[in-house]
Amino acid sequence: MPLTILTTLGGSLLLFASWYLISARINRAEVPPSRQIIFLRGFYFYIAVFFLLMFLPHLLLNFDASKFPLYMSLGYTIGHIFYYVSLLYLSRALFSLVPQLAKREKIATMLSVIIGSIITVLTTVTMVFGKRPAFDYAHHVTLFNANPVVGVSIAVFSFIIVAPTAFLMILNGIHNPSARVRSFLLGGGLFVLLTGGPIHDNARTGMVYAAADILTIVGLLIVTSGLLYRFDERLVPGTQPLQKSAAQPLPLH
Repeated sequence: MPLTILTTLGGSLLLFASWYLISARINRAEVPPSRQIIFLRGFYFYIAVFFLLMFLPHLLLNFDASKFPLYMSLGYTIGHIFYYVSLLYLSRALFSLVPQLAKREKIATMLSVIIGSIITVLTTVTMVFGKRPAFDYAHHVTLFNANPVVGVSIAVFSFIIVAPTAFLMILNGIHNPSARVRSFLLGGGLFVLLTGGPIHDNARTGMVYAAADILTIVGLLIVTSGLLYRFDERLVPGTQPLQKSAAQPLPLH
């Protein structure tokens, strides 16, 4: 089986499984979950959809390979919309960690939507109506051929959100011994995720794409372990939990 198919399908299955485990743990929790857990659960769902949409066009390789470039360009473009939504949930987790930032959450949400929309337009112009992905039969990998401007834009957008969240998680672990292991797992996993994402969007060879996907999956699995570790433990002492009825996926507004 082609390496790109293994990483995208495997990543999607693992992420949906992680999302299910987190959701089940939320439903069984005796104490209402914290805002950070709810937002990270939403983050998992949308990034799992992203991996799924990056996988689905590969099914055409066995039926009508001539349509693969078009559908892969659509899968890449639409899939990244879900990726940007996952970053939005992560940014909400970031703002919930710092009470002083909470009142600016709506502004950050609006900026995230605007930036994601601009990158989506750039991707559509340069990929769907420009240079489309291709499947490299010699090396059994998909070359996405993302425009360098698109790749850099996604990398910068990801860094702006993921890096501060990871840093604050690590900082929280240093200053909050009761949640140290959990905070370090969450922050460390996000730093690994941050490494894989930019490599993926700026890669030019199939092996680099696959390595980036593997790094991303490893990072997300580390984050999952942090979410499930001592689940009822508060990441930030004194923060208000969400009500039990709010344990369902939250709207974006």
